[in-house]
Amino acid sequence: MSAPAARALYDAGTLAAWLARAFAGCGLAAEDAALAARVLVRTNARGVETHGVSRALVYVQKLRAGELNPRPQVRYEERHGALHCHADGGLGQVVGTRAMERAIARAGDRAFVPMGLHEIGHLAALGMFTLLRLTALIRLEKGTL
Repeated sequence: MSAPAARALYDAGTLAAWLARAFAGCGLAAEDAALAARVLVRTNARGVETHGVSRALVYVQKLRAGELNPRPQVRYEERHGALHCHADGGLGQVVGTRAMERAIARAGDRAFVPMGLHEIGHLAALGMFTLLRLTALIRLEKGTL
């Protein structure tokens, strides 16, 4: 029986900076590139390696191939009591995070805001988006929101 393969460990900040440069090199605005990188690194830090940094190469390939839009013109609308985000082919980590932040702002003290995401790239680990809401609820409870 062979020994398990050694795993390389990287500083989260250094890895996020490297990923952000890769995404910026594909045309994402610096702020969007940094956001996407942070989401992927945090996903790995939570132990979800299948939907974290390992997805970066696929996203870079899709950005370069034109399958994802590095600078989407995102628009929102309210229809039938639900918030709709039209992502214009944007990277899921970026548009999904911003859409969730918008839904949180709309929610106030409500527990539920229905939202549809349209024309969006792969979102990866969905747990990251629920963590945003949980963080907002904790801030609300502490009076820091």
